[in-house]
Amino acid sequence: KPFVPDETIVGHGKAVLKLAKRLYITKSELDRFYHEFMKHEDPHEHLVTIATMFKTLKAPYNLLLQVYYQLYDQQKTGLINFQEFLCITWGFLSLNDDGIASLCFTLFDVERLDVSEAKYLINVIWEFKPSKAVVRAMQKMDKNQDSVITLEEFRVLCRHHPQIIAPLKEIQTILRKKTIFTRFWKEMMVRRLSHFGLKSIVQLRALDGIDVVLLSLEYLNLRKDVVPNHFIEQWRHVQRKKAQSCKGNIELPYEIREKIVNDMGEQMVELWNSQV
Repeated sequence: KPFVPDETIVGHGKAVLKLAKRLYITKSELDRFYHEFMKHEDPHEHLVTIATMFKTLKAPYNLLLQVYYQLYDQQKTGLINFQEFLCITWGFLSLNDDGIASLCFTLFDVERLDVSEAKYLINVIWEFKPSKAVVRAMQKMDKNQDSVITLEEFRVLCRHHPQIIAPLKEIQTILRKKTIFTRFWKEMMVRRLSHFGLKSIVQLRALDGIDVVLLSLEYLNLRKDVVPNHFIEQWRHVQRKKAQSCKGNIELPYEIREKIVNDMGEQMVELWNSQV
């Protein structure tokens, strides 16, 4: 079924055509995106439940990927409309390896992180259970010893140690196979590089005047109820730094809360709440 704009449905209006044009997506390709969206949508609400979609596709719903998806779910309901689906899906599945590194980094900051923040980011990618190889890679960070990691330095680190982004690369591979097909995404990746280089969707939306970066800085505090006990001090340090540039408090989506409760139990969550 081809996509037909409908202003009576949120996320189905002419703004979708403008977004597709901005991303150099053709009409036939847009129809493919819409076909994929319809596989998962509630036909009455015209929305997709993110966690259910990942379950249907049998793909892990990684913690950092949850944060990425939830940036576009402003009500934190776990639901997205077609326009959000288009933006999110294109934003992740058309990335090459350098692009995945850029996306991870720019969810924290668009320019630079201190070493502790970069290590924290890598732990989020690995859901606070990094492999031994990733731990060794983190020990090699900041070769010029200025205590700062730039976006380009993080890309280089991930090139030399691709296992850093391995959890996200694995998910991307699964989703590419089950969302349209792999060759489609490789062609989309080449086109994206020619038009946008290595800019992440976070940076591209910022160019359009949408301050996703500010939202992500607030959101990626992650708060005490998702940070394992041995990361509490590091979490406090990141909290203090982010507090200098952000205001407000964005509630975590229910998927992350449910994961922590299942893994650690309600009592551990209450204990962390009382500690900070």
